[in-house]
Amino acid sequence: MEKEKMQKLIDSGNTPEAMIAVAQAYLDGGVLRDPVAAEGWLMKAIEAGDPVQSPKAMGILAVRVLGKDRVLSDADYRDIQRCVQSAEGAERQELLALLTLASEEQKVFEETDFRCK
Repeated sequence: MEKEKMQKLIDSGNTPEAMIAVAQAYLDGGVLRDPVAAEGWLMKAIEAGDPVQSPKAMGILAVRVLGKDRVLSDADYRDIQRCVQSAEGAERQELLALLTLASEEQKVFEETDFRCK
């Protein structure tokens, strides 16, 4: 990323999408590699509470900054998968976004009789 474009993103980084873009630019090192700054921008995106972008920021933080292999435990994945079936609106969007953070192995789990509370 060019320095001017990066600065423009930083100056106008008011949306979760822009915050994630700044964080990814810091992680990729196009202008400057700075994982600490990336973490700060990802935390801002998480705190924004966007039903789709906040879980995406959580996943980037877990995998690229903290080096986690899996973002969701197997039990969490199964529970979220069951909850999606009855969720509506913003809650459903957020749960679906969280499911995108699952590993490929988790995505092949068989359905069981877990129920949301």
